[in-house]
Amino acid sequence: MDTENKSYWVQKGREEEDIFCRDIAPLYGIDAIINPQKDENPYDHDLMVMKKGRYEPAELKSVKTPFFKASDIAGIPPNKCVTLNHKDYIRYMSKYFYRKLYIFFWVSWEECKRGDIKVDKVEGLWAASIHHIDDLITSRRSGFHKYSKRANLKDGNAKASHMLSLDDFHEFKKHRLN
Repeated sequence: MDTENKSYWVQKGREEEDIFCRDIAPLYGIDAIINPQKDENPYDHDLMVMKKGRYEPAELKSVKTPFFKASDIAGIPPNKCVTLNHKDYIRYMSKYFYRKLYIFFWVSWEECKRGDIKVDKVEGLWAASIHHIDDLITSRRSGFHKYSKRANLKDGNAKASHMLSLDDFHEFKKHRLN
């Protein structure tokens, strides 16, 4: 699918949220539900996750393909790189500056190759608070990438993303479900 087709990816993201809450979160011992406010505002945070007996807001980033040029751009190995759109980062920081917001990166891709860059299979779940991500960005421990194909688009699609290493996040381990 066209990486520049924002409406497709918004709908695809909503489908991924359902799959995550139903099938993936329980594998990691996480109690997650779709944010009820998303019915009225599809751009509100995606999820509510149980933490210390109460639901906290969370965002889900479903990552199905590696960022092949991550090493060249940011010095992050492609099998460790995830991105966060700059406009999302700004929105999250302005809305959650004094509150918690967790961002989950659900990563799942097969071994693949583009040109001479080979990337191993990666499957797992990582998370960080928006404040931890802000620290990574403001202390320059992340990369930054401008999307050349989106420079002149007026569809609301992000023009740039922060490149982050999974090594800087909490990695969840799968629970045994009997």
